[in-house]
Amino acid sequence: SINSENLSSGIGLLVVRAAELAAKGESAEAIFKQIEEAKKRVDASFVLNQLEFLHKGGRCSGVAALGANLLKLKPCIEVHEGKMKVGKKYRGAYEKCALEYVHDRLEGNDNVESDIIFITWTGVDAHLLKEIEKEKMKNTYIKQFSKTGESDFYIENIKINSELPFMPVSEINKLRREL
Repeated sequence: SINSENLSSGIGLLVVRAAELAAKGESAEAIFKQIEEAKKRVDASFVLNQLEFLHKGGRCSGVAALGANLLKLKPCIEVHEGKMKVGKKYRGAYEKCALEYVHDRLEGNDNVESDIIFITWTGVDAHLLKEIEKEKMKNTYIKQFSKTGESDFYIENIKINSELPFMPVSEINKLRREL
């Protein structure tokens, strides 16, 4: 078995890669080795609107959660070697922070395998999704945008989900070419 050392769509990247290798006829041993190597290159992160669930899960103190909420801090949580760590802290309204997060994670990022990138949104309104679409279109490796269905958006080879109806969270997961 493989410990993905990831979460959510970061695991999805590895599953898709494993399925592609299996479809090419690779052996289970070869797939295992390639996924073990690929998991080190997954760039997984997310931005939270509030710290309530981190506090309830024991990942931050009540004082830290209260302070972050009062100051309108939206932390970017990054997954490194199976552990979640705080990255950049965004400040302001969630919509502004989410757009800045998308820009930061996608702009000028030439060390990314662009065959598949997952961008997942939960609890985000339609207006913000349209703004995110505009921001993504600024990236040179994103060529085309098409919408299918009510809640799923696709940008060429990039799938954006916005189907879960709870607290706003923004997540981007991609595979780096090199460590």
